[in-house]
Amino acid sequence: MVLTEPPLGRSNVQRTLPCWKDVSELKTGESSINRHPIAIVATMMFSLGLSGACHSETPTLPSQLRVLRSACGSTEPPRRCVKRVRKHDGAVNNGTSWSSAFTDISDAIHNAKKEIDVKNGVDHCEVWVSAGTYYIFSTRRSDTLRMAPHVYLYGGFNGTEKTRGKRNPKVHLTTLDGRDGPAGADRVYHVVTGASHAVLDGFVIANGEARGARHGGGMYNDQVSPTVRNCVFQDNSAGWSGGAIFNNRNRPLVTGSRFLNNRAKYGGAIANRATRDTLCGNTFMQNKAHKRGGAIYNDSDASGTVGNSYFWRNSADKEGGAIYNKTSSEPAFFHCTFVDNFTKRKKKSGGAIYSKKGANPSVANCLFWRNRPRPISGNADVRYSILDVPTKGEGNRTDDPLLTIDRAGAMTLNATSPCIDAANGPLALELDITGHKRVVHPKAQDKSGCNPIFNLGNTCIPHADIGALEYRGKAQ
Repeated sequence: MVLTEPPLGRSNVQRTLPCWKDVSELKTGESSINRHPIAIVATMMFSLGLSGACHSETPTLPSQLRVLRSACGSTEPPRRCVKRVRKHDGAVNNGTSWSSAFTDISDAIHNAKKEIDVKNGVDHCEVWVSAGTYYIFSTRRSDTLRMAPHVYLYGGFNGTEKTRGKRNPKVHLTTLDGRDGPAGADRVYHVVTGASHAVLDGFVIANGEARGARHGGGMYNDQVSPTVRNCVFQDNSAGWSGGAIFNNRNRPLVTGSRFLNNRAKYGGAIANRATRDTLCGNTFMQNKAHKRGGAIYNDSDASGTVGNSYFWRNSADKEGGAIYNKTSSEPAFFHCTFVDNFTKRKKKSGGAIYSKKGANPSVANCLFWRNRPRPISGNADVRYSILDVPTKGEGNRTDDPLLTIDRAGAMTLNATSPCIDAANGPLALELDITGHKRVVHPKAQDKSGCNPIFNLGNTCIPHADIGALEYRGKAQ
């Protein structure tokens, strides 16, 4: 049987411009190519003139960049009601305290739903889950942890905390495991099934296996838009697409998460279909696609936004070692770092990013290094980025970034790195991948901290560094 491209393509969802909402503000007679997210900002900069004088009104930034800036700096909501989950042998399991906690997460979710009363100010209810491994497989592969609207799941507790801020997901690992036990051979198709207006925060999601032509071994989001924060997706797989996460016709948000060693035919970590997802501050390491999109597969009409993210040693057997963009997808990448991603094909296959004819990705303030066979193949609007091969686009450079990466993939910048203070201000993000504010170094060229020609009022992040990580020492 001959396998063909996955049928993830066009939906009946009406396509909208993914770049700038206020199209009416474009200049009369402006060509359609300048509707590109980065081209719009470039047009703004040229309109300033060499004197650097700004217009009386600050131009509207592309909607993708504005959404990304908001997402990267988002804060957690205040607590409303709380149910607790902990493994224990107590006789009382009502979730009101750690000593009387539920022992099953699904029971806690069901109980939390009953507490939601929007009219009386209870617009969400939280479920706090104590450290441990919670096996999702019970009796069949279709078992899944099903999220619920307005129920926020938090992991990383040791079982004594009185406030959410005291938890530590990195120390108190809370694992949602798709197996039927520690040595179990059976695994669920989807470890987690998402819901809109729901949050998954502080969990390890592992060992989901969407067999056959299924999608989303770790998490399955079909026409729902959850928020995922501070999670680790590891060792999940899908027979077709989205080893860790599958998104269909939705607008999910994923921040501060790590994707490690996930596998699928298309989109080793994430597969998007007609999706406007927002990804901020995430790390993708050693994910693999047996065909296309080692880390992310953007199907037709998938036009998400990726910022402050790090892609290291992801691979694909065909095209798109890290990213594959199918026809009519229009994703945007800001402040991303792509290192050592590769494809097995030797020619124009996009070690970091591959775009099929008709795709229109935009890239700004990004770093590409040692991606094989070449960093980018196919159409892409690349600006203010560092690449190891000459690439058309305003502000692109081929300097050695002086980037150090250890065996675990952790990266650091040298004090003399050309990445420092080299990003384009209007296209910059205020925070870096660690969640810290980007730094103004002594290289700043004027008193305001913004290069005059890039000064767009409060939309300029002064002298940010190229790539996901901001250098924090003294620049040389």
